[in-house]
Amino acid sequence: AIFVPVGVAISSLIALYVATRDIGGGRFHVGKRLARVRVVDAATGLTPTTRQAVLRNAPYVVGWLIAVIPGLEFAGWALLMLSALVDLGLVLGDPLGRRLGDRLARTKVINGHPNEGDAG
Repeated sequence: AIFVPVGVAISSLIALYVATRDIGGGRFHVGKRLARVRVVDAATGLTPTTRQAVLRNAPYVVGWLIAVIPGLEFAGWALLMLSALVDLGLVLGDPLGRRLGDRLARTKVINGHPNEGDAG
């Protein structure tokens, strides 16, 4: 009986990380730091707003949170897989490599360490 609350708590922490990892252009995103890339506003090239950073990852966060609701696990995982497939298609077909979250938030990923750039 303790596994369900612990699992929900851990999943909620993971969802919080996924939602906020691109704040500051990706300063908290381990993969972006290793790849030396960062997220910017597609129109201005500046560090995206917090709203943009969270919106960029919303499709995954929503799927992840649905997946921890008892009885909706399959729907949540299906949404996560669908989001990943849509992203793959968009990244491969978009000259800028923008995924669904980038289109929703009007952002893009560019070369440059997440600690570089504006203070935005």
